[in-house]
Amino acid sequence: MTPAERARQIDKEEFAAECAAIRQRAYDWLASQRPSNPKDMTRGLARLYEACGEEHTLREWSEITGISITTLNTRINVFNWPVERAVTETIGHFGRRGKEYTINGVTRSVSQWAKLAGISGSVAYTRITSGWPIEAALTLPKGSTRPTSDTPGVPSNFPSSEGTGAGSTAQESPNITFSGNDV
Repeated sequence: MTPAERARQIDKEEFAAECAAIRQRAYDWLASQRPSNPKDMTRGLARLYEACGEEHTLREWSEITGISITTLNTRINVFNWPVERAVTETIGHFGRRGKEYTINGVTRSVSQWAKLAGISGSVAYTRITSGWPIEAALTLPKGSTRPTSDTPGVPSNFPSSEGTGAGSTAQESPNITFSGNDV
């Protein structure tokens, strides 16, 4: 075996020994983190949340209530809701009802008005927050797919383009001369 091969062999053996030592330290740390209560052992390291007289992990609460784990986590850890409210409140987005608008005596949510107008909810919301009148933001004129020129916004009245913009001057000129640079 050449000295270079011997050096590579030693490196391999040292690396394998270091990996084994690191792996053992990780297993030891995990073992020290396990709960001492046998009931909690079946749930691993997952946190338990108590509500309605029961204790469950977020995954278990999600399966019981049908609310996604992400929603439960956001309600509890971001909005600081009590666990009981987070697992029992299911109306609307994050427990809120969206704002409703009345046009000609009919009350609907922004998304419902947007759907009727044939526009996306985000477009309707942007129009409202940009200061459009509610009727103009949430409805469109009959047969129209865009706001008319009397509604806020930039109308699309640009003429269609033709050609490259070079007009009739675009041509091949293999012999180019420059005036004023006579040397």
